[in-house]
Amino acid sequence: MNTAFIPRRIAQLEPFITTTAGRLLDGLELRSDVDVISDFAAPLTFRMICAILGVPPALDDAGTRDTLMATIAPSPDHDPLRVDEALHTLLDTLIGAKRTGSALGGSDLLGALVRASDECGAMSEEELRSTAYLLLLVGHDTTMNLIGNGTLALLQHPGQAALLSAPDPDPHLVTTAVEELLRYDSPVRDATFRCAAETITLHGQRVAAGDIVSLLIGSANRDEDVFPDADRLDLTRTPNDHLAFGYGPHFCIGAALARLEGILALPLLLRRLGPITLAKPADELTWRPTRVMRGLAALPVLRT
Repeated sequence: MNTAFIPRRIAQLEPFITTTAGRLLDGLELRSDVDVISDFAAPLTFRMICAILGVPPALDDAGTRDTLMATIAPSPDHDPLRVDEALHTLLDTLIGAKRTGSALGGSDLLGALVRASDECGAMSEEELRSTAYLLLLVGHDTTMNLIGNGTLALLQHPGQAALLSAPDPDPHLVTTAVEELLRYDSPVRDATFRCAAETITLHGQRVAAGDIVSLLIGSANRDEDVFPDADRLDLTRTPNDHLAFGYGPHFCIGAALARLEGILALPLLLRRLGPITLAKPADELTWRPTRVMRGLAALPVLRT
C-alpha cells in the first residue's frame, strides 16, 4: 500500500485534483447557497481515493459514500445490522469486480490487493475486505474534514482567509496554511486505542502494563508547551510540528494525498466562490457524532 501513496506518485494526481475541483465549482458558481461538505469536500475527496483504488465508476457515487459514512456516524433510524450488511455487500461487490473484470490486470491499488490475496495468499479474505473498507473510508473522510474544518476556521478569521484568496497566493504560504489548519482543528480528534506494553508514569499518572490508552490528537495540537499562542490561527506558523497525521510507525499512509488536496482545493474554493459567509452561526453547526473523527455534518455558506 505504501507504494501507492508515496509523494512522487501522489504529485501526479495534481491535474486530476485541480480539474475535478474546478468542475465541482463550475456548478456551484451559479448558486447563492452552498454546502461546502456535500457539494464540494465530500465528492472531491471521494473521487480521489476511488481513482487511486480503482473503484468502478458505477460505485463512485453518493450512495457508496453514504454506506461508508453510516458505519462511523449512524443516524438513530439506521439499523446497525442493515448497515453492516450493506457494507459487506459493497465491499464484496468491489472485490468481485476486480476478480471478474479486466481491471484485475490493471495497476490500481484494489486490484493489487486482490492479486496479493489470490495469488500469494498475503491477505485473508477478511483482511482484504477490512483493508478496502479502511482505505475507502479514511482515504476521503479525513481530507473531507480538513477542507470542511479548514474552511470554517478561515471564515471565522477573515484576515487569515484573505491571505489564501488572493489570485495567485504564495505557494509557501499555502503549504504552511494547510499545516496550520491541520493543527488548529484536526480532522482526526482521537487516535485509535493503544495498549501499554509496560508500566510507565507520565506527568504523575501511572499507566500500568495492559492498560488501554486513548491519545487525544486534537488536544496535543493545542499544547501551549509546543505551540506558542496555541489557540490562535496563524497561517504563517513555523515550525509546526503537529500530530494530525500521527507519528512514527503510526504515521498516516495518506498524508501526502491529504496535503495535496488541501493545498489545491482550499485556495481554489475561496477564490471561485468568494466572498462567502456562514449561513448560520458557527455554534449552531452540527458535528458528526463520531469518537475518532472530527468533522462537520454540513457547512452551509452564502455567496455575497
